Amino acid sequence: DRPGANDLAWYKNIPVPTSYMVCQTGFDFFGGYDFSKNGGFVHTANRHIAPGKKQWTWGNDRFGYAWDRELTDENGPYVELMAGVYTDNQPDFSYLLPYETKTFSQSWWPIQNIGPVQQANERAALALSIRDDRRIALGLCVSESFEGELLVSRNGETITIIPIELEPGDSFENADSRFTGEDAHELHAELRDTDGNLVLAYRPVDTSTLTRDRSVATEPQAPSEIPSNDELFLTGEHLEQYRHPTRSPEPYWEEALRRDPGDARCHTALGKRALLRGEFSTARVHFEAAVTRLTSRHPNPVTGEAHYHLGLTLRYLGEEERAYAALYKASWNSEWRSSAYYQLATLDCRREDWPTAIEHLDASLASNRDHQKASTLMALALRKLGRHDEATRLLDQVLGTDALDHWAAHIRDGGIPPASRNDAQTILDLAFDFAEAGLHAEALALLDSHGEAAVDPVAVPNPLERSAMIRYVRAWLSGDPDELAAARAQSADHFFPSRLEEMQVLEWALSQAGNDPLAAYGLGNLLFDKRRHADAIATWEKAIDAGTITPQVHRNLGIGVWNLHRDGERAAACYDRARELDPSDARLVSESDQLAKKRNRPLTERLAFLEEHRGLVLQRDDATVELTALLNLTDRSGEALDLLTSRRFHPWEGGEGAVLRQYTAARLLLGKQALEAG
Repeated sequence: DRPGANDLAWYKNIPVPTSYMVCQTGFDFFGGYDFSKNGGFVHTANRHIAPGKKQWTWGNDRFGYAWDRELTDENGPYVELMAGVYTDNQPDFSYLLPYETKTFSQSWWPIQNIGPVQQANERAALALSIRDDRRIALGLCVSESFEGELLVSRNGETITIIPIELEPGDSFENADSRFTGEDAHELHAELRDTDGNLVLAYRPVDTSTLTRDRSVATEPQAPSEIPSNDELFLTGEHLEQYRHPTRSPEPYWEEALRRDPGDARCHTALGKRALLRGEFSTARVHFEAAVTRLTSRHPNPVTGEAHYHLGLTLRYLGEEERAYAALYKASWNSEWRSSAYYQLATLDCRREDWPTAIEHLDASLASNRDHQKASTLMALALRKLGRHDEATRLLDQVLGTDALDHWAAHIRDGGIPPASRNDAQTILDLAFDFAEAGLHAEALALLDSHGEAAVDPVAVPNPLERSAMIRYVRAWLSGDPDELAAARAQSADHFFPSRLEEMQVLEWALSQAGNDPLAAYGLGNLLFDKRRHADAIATWEKAIDAGTITPQVHRNLGIGVWNLHRDGERAAACYDRARELDPSDARLVSESDQLAKKRNRPLTERLAFLEEHRGLVLQRDDATVELTALLNLTDRSGEALDLLTSRRFHPWEGGEGAVLRQYTAARLLLGKQALEAG
């Protein structure tokens, strides 16, 4: 029931903020149009793999205009236009198997002067509508030089044929033909080139046939209330796939195992969760239980998933012979064939059995020709056998497909790949790729290049990203005590370990002689991120016992003991120590007050703390808002209002309305005081 397209008053009635999300679509395009600029865009892609489409605006009101000022160079308007592949809408996810590649194409290009379009592809965009005076309004833009004709018919009878000669950036409009039918669905338009090839076709949608059949998401029941193991497994799978922020999938799988201790799917799911957390012994128990059930009637199950992940787990546990057998069993299943053969090849390389590695990599590529790591590792194996020309051709092929494949570029050209920007995290990825195949000398040479490039701004103009992890990996690969001592002497800045390989490196470092508070700090962070909270706390305590002077160790321990044990006094003591070590960190002041708020400390105590650290408080919007809230709550609303009106706050997602609430509270409280005073 929308008014005319140029009636801008309609847009002022849009609620704020507003999100329009398309979950199902019948066309391979969508677009947007700005009537004030008389221009817009179209996006084209295969709707079967790119169904997701979304528009977001903060809206046309002061609240929205505040966001416009923050998010644009010239104060708006601001709109987000999104497209999703292998996803039905923004919060939707799909799966990737190990080493799987999904390939897609999308095209975005501009249109002008013709209003919103009803059909588009990579070459042309067509607007077709019936005006109030019953004339057929046509508009056309192209993305490349075009010459041909536009034919419009009704129920098979030609209405008009219009010659078209158009360049990108130009537009065609025509409203000469009158529509004499009852329903726009009777019309049909075809755009053909001079050879008669169809470029674009459109028939208005018969809206009477449209239905809405997408179900609305519902909250899952508690595990004990779900009747079947099948639904328990799928509910857990949903929570894991969508990374639910407050619900864990594990209680659903554990409930299924309570009812049926051998449920293979739930054992596999729990094993994968344990593997991702680095709990290898626990993962092994689950995978072996899954394999037992899957092979209880026949030795060759329909899926190799449990065998594959059991192989990975055994490898992390150092049982490479058993891992080899499990991975080979996984390779019997087509779905896991490529990834299993790749893992087998890395074990072959560790044994320096290059011919077998090549054989397994060839089998991996036969099932997945897009497996770039398999091609790159094969090139390495070919080099080991002196077949350098074959290796170079293979690397050229990899880089021809993906010019940003840093591993292939490094192996072919040597040194640090320029496209990698000498980024420490990329270098670590490549070093662990080498190490996985037992190629420690190559990994060390790469890390040496990383260090050399850091002092050569001509070779690599971008600054080196600092990371203590580079030193630790060097020590781990070489076993050199001097390297380990150098690693332990590094700053804790830019130290964010996240990989399972890094977990093993840091565990190794802590097993060596001497104190290592830095490794304990990094490992504790990694374990906390993996939701191994008790292990993280114990590891941070090791760092403190070793005499750490890193304030974040105490800060993180404070978060851990509060979240896990609700030990407010100890958490506060941790924050006190962190502030002693870094009195200039405004975040520590803000978080100390957050902790005091959670502990329900007296308002006057909290206010005194923030006023004592007022200079640091004023460095942060969130802490300043908290200060104004305390002023309002302690009958000092005049001071709160002065602080609010003297500062330019920046809106932040999650904090919408926080400043306005304190402003409103201050005005109301001051008004009440004035009223009571007459």
